[in-house]
Amino acid sequence: MRKRYLVILMMHFAFSAGYSQAPLFAFGLWKQQSLSGALSLEGRHRQQVTVLRPGIAEWLRMSLLLGELKLSSQSYIWLPSLLNLNVDLDYKPSTRRSIYLVLPDRGEVRTTENGRVQAILLKSKPVSLRLFTNYSHSFTNRDYLTNVETFKNDYGGSVFVRYKFLPVSVTCQQNRWNQKELQTGRLFTNNSRKFQGKISKSFTPLDDLQLSYSFNDLERNYANIWQVKSKISSIDLRNKIHFKEKNPSNLYSLVQSYRQSGSINFNRFQIYESLFIKLPKNLQFNSSYQFSKNEQEKTISTQNNIASRLEHQLYSSLRTQLYHEYTYQKQFQYNELLNSGGINFYYRKKTPIGLLSLHYDFQRRHQNRSSTPILLRVFNEEHELTDGQPILLNRPYIVPNSLVVTDQTETIIYQENIDYLIIKRANYLELQRLPGGHIRNGMTVYTNYQTIQQNSYKFDIVNRSFSVSIKLFRRMLELYYRSLEQDYRNIHLSDTTILKYISQSVYGGRLSLGFLSGGIEKNNFDSNIIPYQLRRYYIQLYGNIIADKIMLSLTGNRREYWMTMDKEQQLFSDISGKIVWNISFQTKTSFEGGYRYQEGRGLDLKLLTGRFEFYTKYRQLILTFGVEVFRRLFYQEKNNYDGFYIRLERKF
Repeated sequence: MRKRYLVILMMHFAFSAGYSQAPLFAFGLWKQQSLSGALSLEGRHRQQVTVLRPGIAEWLRMSLLLGELKLSSQSYIWLPSLLNLNVDLDYKPSTRRSIYLVLPDRGEVRTTENGRVQAILLKSKPVSLRLFTNYSHSFTNRDYLTNVETFKNDYGGSVFVRYKFLPVSVTCQQNRWNQKELQTGRLFTNNSRKFQGKISKSFTPLDDLQLSYSFNDLERNYANIWQVKSKISSIDLRNKIHFKEKNPSNLYSLVQSYRQSGSINFNRFQIYESLFIKLPKNLQFNSSYQFSKNEQEKTISTQNNIASRLEHQLYSSLRTQLYHEYTYQKQFQYNELLNSGGINFYYRKKTPIGLLSLHYDFQRRHQNRSSTPILLRVFNEEHELTDGQPILLNRPYIVPNSLVVTDQTETIIYQENIDYLIIKRANYLELQRLPGGHIRNGMTVYTNYQTIQQNSYKFDIVNRSFSVSIKLFRRMLELYYRSLEQDYRNIHLSDTTILKYISQSVYGGRLSLGFLSGGIEKNNFDSNIIPYQLRRYYIQLYGNIIADKIMLSLTGNRREYWMTMDKEQQLFSDISGKIVWNISFQTKTSFEGGYRYQEGRGLDLKLLTGRFEFYTKYRQLILTFGVEVFRRLFYQEKNNYDGFYIRLERKF
């Protein structure tokens, strides 16, 4: 199938290449508008020594010869307004002397085959049709630790009806996605069939109504451990009404029905109303109401939420806000009431000594729950996992082995000790991603787990946050301070150890001297759950040297955590840099490298990377030569890699 796909593309270019020199020509009904591309040949030599553990080593030497053909074509049949054809092809045939497909390549993406075909019928007419198909085969490196091979193929079409009285669009699409981790052998597959229809209508110049329906038939297999099959349908009705022309005041409405069946059964119905009013005297008011009903695993919950905010802007210096929020949630296991309010202000002013910024926020929240001590199921608790930032799950007393971590679609289920790590912190659990796993740095995940629900309780939470910064000497020097206090009042709770008391103070400074900047920061986070002390140092160097002939960039960071309660240290250090020397307009050299060091429970890593490249161009001929170095020590596994490459490319 893949070869047939590429042959069809090559036939297209074969028929049109002979006429590519003319700006516009006709070949029967086929009229070529443009054709461009590149042809290249590349050789690589690599060797790698991997020490899996003391006494067990693996050695590899590999020679690689590959070529690349890039072609891009734009054409039409008969008339430009009738049928447009856009074709892009990137093909890399290669020969190897190794069963290994990819070695650590410092995170760069090397697409082996990539093809795209798009046909647009009646492009500028009230009714048009777009057909497309895409294919790609690529190698990537995740976190410098895991090499990944991915195949993607999708095809489909869309119909657009652009009549003013009722614009309509309909899209059908088939997607196939297969990914394999070459070191671990874990295989992930994703097949989906999608249908989406959308209707837009405006009855007056002040309103905008939109109705959409979507259906997704999804099937995923996660490393032959989890298999998910789901059929998801959704209906959305949205409307926005402006009260007056050229006035931002408006009323926004949303009604949504979402139904999911299969491996995960979940139904949701929600109504959302939002009102925004621009008032005199630089005042503005925003209020919203939301009702939602969720059904999952025979658990039905309803929630009502009302939020209001009044904001005032005094000149350009002071912005003040008053806000209030009320939430009532009901399940058969418990009823919960949240009632919160607060005030904040932000002040920004130029003074004789510099730019002064102040921010203060005060919030008091009353929480009242009526419940019995039973086993409670928590669904779709959202967390963003970032290296070096401790993340606690929201609820205490989580049942061991009940935790399931998924992606935001709830179809990829991650594995403990491969994708993430769990650390017990008092009555809570801390969640950390593992470098090289399937969870990327900064990625948002969903957590599902069972927890032992507490008896009925009520208390008030008081939060105070304050920050101040001043920029001196034309913003060359910045000094700042931030604080956060979280305390409790009126406590009626049998186990007070689960309350999260927080007292945090952060202070630091940043110095900017042209192309050089750096800073120091200290963070004291005092808490009864996960207290720590953090010292952070960072420096950045960026600029051009010798009349823009040399470009230099250097970035360094060091974070030192001291986990106070566990008497445990975590270190995160990294330095990376790049230097580019433009020898002439068509010749340049570059060197880039980096070193990363991590130390801590589940984090131990030493990583060194480097790359030198020489590039020169003569007319349409391009020569590239490079050397790569990779050194990694992850726990007891050591990986040493060296390689070089040479590439010759001809553009046309």
